[in-house]
Amino acid sequence: DARGAERDHAAAVRLATRDADHERAWARALARYLLDHDGDLDRARRIVDGELAARRDAGAWDLDAWTHYRAGHLEAARAAIEVALELSRHDAGIWYHAGAISHAIGDAGRAVEELTTALELNPGFDPLGARQVRELLDDLDPA
Repeated sequence: DARGAERDHAAAVRLATRDADHERAWARALARYLLDHDGDLDRARRIVDGELAARRDAGAWDLDAWTHYRAGHLEAARAAIEVALELSRHDAGIWYHAGAISHAIGDAGRAVEELTTALELNPGFDPLGARQVRELLDDLDPA
């Protein structure tokens, strides 16, 4: 339902950016939505830069890595995801992003380890993300 998806997309972005309070409260969710569904990398980058300026925690570094990954800046993505992993070793989403970055770089062994760790930590961490982890693992090791 392309028309319904466009309507829902517009409503989600409108809600998250209704005013400054909403933008602060929904900044990370909006950035992740833009990166995973919208493709507005410039807007996501501005949000992530604000998050890194305000809070240099694992979530901000993870978003930084994912933004670089989506933009094709794989070395910067790897550097940022390493910081995220140093700050939080128990977040399956961060391990998923690390594995996707390793896969894109061409480091299959590392990608398998990171993606497997994501599923071991929480096999249902995110409905779409967990499915994508399994698809990447199948791509890396179809057996």
